[in-house]
Amino acid sequence: MKRLIPVLALVLGPVGTALAQDAARPLSAIIADLEAQGYRISDIDVDRASIDVDAVAADGRRVDLRIDPATGAILGETRDD
Repeated sequence: MKRLIPVLALVLGPVGTALAQDAARPLSAIIADLEAQGYRISDIDVDRASIDVDAVAADGRRVDLRIDPATGAILGETRDD
């Protein structure tokens, strides 16, 4: 996890900066919350409307998560087959 945040900062570049200015929750806090819930994150796609996360749930299912960037709340979870 500690290595993931700097990589995300490089990948997100200006998008991450713009999101950080508009969002109430930092991306690092959202990631930490998801990991605390048992998700293992494999990919993140950030835009102003939502954060889309590819992850493995605690029970081993591959899932796609849609996250509210302002609150960090999971708006939807679908199985990724």
